[in-house]
Amino acid sequence: MFLYTLSAPLIPSKPACGSTSLNMSRQSFIDSLASLSTDTAHSPAPSYTTKPQADERTLDETPFLGRSPTGVYEQVAGPLTLRLHRQVDGISKPAIYSRQHVSGELLVRSEECSGMMRISLKLEGTLSLDLDEGIKEKHQLLEETHVLWRLSQDGPSPGALVSFDIAVPAEFIGKDDQRRPLPPVCHFAFPSPASLRARVEYNLTFTVERRRKHNMLSRNRTITTSFDYVRRTQPHRPMTGASPGSLTSLIDWAEHMSRIPARGQSLPPLDLRVFIPASKVYWVGDTIPFRLRVSGLTSALIELFGDESYSDMAPERHGDAASITVKLMRQVAIRVRKMPGHREMVLGAATVRRMPLPPAHEEGSFSEYGVMHWEGEVRIGQPDTVPGFDAGALLVKDFIVVEIMPPTSDPARFALPHRLPVFVRFTTDRHEGAGPG
Repeated sequence: MFLYTLSAPLIPSKPACGSTSLNMSRQSFIDSLASLSTDTAHSPAPSYTTKPQADERTLDETPFLGRSPTGVYEQVAGPLTLRLHRQVDGISKPAIYSRQHVSGELLVRSEECSGMMRISLKLEGTLSLDLDEGIKEKHQLLEETHVLWRLSQDGPSPGALVSFDIAVPAEFIGKDDQRRPLPPVCHFAFPSPASLRARVEYNLTFTVERRRKHNMLSRNRTITTSFDYVRRTQPHRPMTGASPGSLTSLIDWAEHMSRIPARGQSLPPLDLRVFIPASKVYWVGDTIPFRLRVSGLTSALIELFGDESYSDMAPERHGDAASITVKLMRQVAIRVRKMPGHREMVLGAATVRRMPLPPAHEEGSFSEYGVMHWEGEVRIGQPDTVPGFDAGALLVKDFIVVEIMPPTSDPARFALPHRLPVFVRFTTDRHEGAGPG
């Protein structure tokens, strides 16, 4: 589980490199919150299989790295002791992975065994939403009860130990009747104004029902534990070949472009191009390289960003230059009782370096159009961040966002600030072909 609790006022901030800043913005990356209700709502989901058909063959597949943990989680509540298998030794909270079973034993103290009628296990999952500190809604993601033992006329007593091995569902059906993967455990808390809170949590409850004596109060015993629900994912390809220093192998890079318009008619627009590793699916621990290019009139580039080699071409330029920032941004969008809301937060800030250029002008010559280059790397600041997901009423999406800010002392002749968001996805595990992280 990860927790984001925000108490700072809504003011711009510049996080240090490698830190996680919880900076919000009113500007949305999602043009319409209608994306919370996807187009698939009007058509049945296609059937998928990992097996190739007769006229197909498997070109590549991505097995998971590592093995399942082999430790035991133990919790005691009065006369009951719960042991869960396949856990990491020493953890304070058990974890259950999607498409796996929850298995272990429930131990009942011997003196509590007499009069037992039934032993059951209940799986629960809820999504709680709160918008503007008043509009609230709760969604039931998971609610299943499994009877582990029931007293029968000639059935034997289970004794002091009951074993169990129960499959945990991988999907849920939302209020819109759409089937989606269960979301991971998470908690988002954005403060006022326009507060937004979202929490996903899961619980296991074991109940030992016992026969009442002399019409007295219930003698039932229960033990409850919350657990992390984890959807393990991997990139479909390793992040190889894409190095910050070269764009010679363009097949390893994905390019995204936007146009920066001028404020008047006297100047043509500038073109901003962003290059990131081609898959756009990365492990949460990856350091992601990127390249930036801004092209246009050389005089406009010099005026906006400055360049010592062109100082004689722009003698009027004495102020500071425009700045470029690159951040990993997360957008959290919810819908509560048909009321949409969204907030944004910074997952990581990049190191951006201006790349040296060859001499821009020779004796007696000057190129009218030019290009300026930057490079850098960006990564998530908190390694336990869960990847984005779509839970219907809660949508979590991640972006690499390039932003050009105008000079602080000189008015820019272009429409700044300018933002270019690029949607990316993160996974819980690295690709098997990736090197050590």
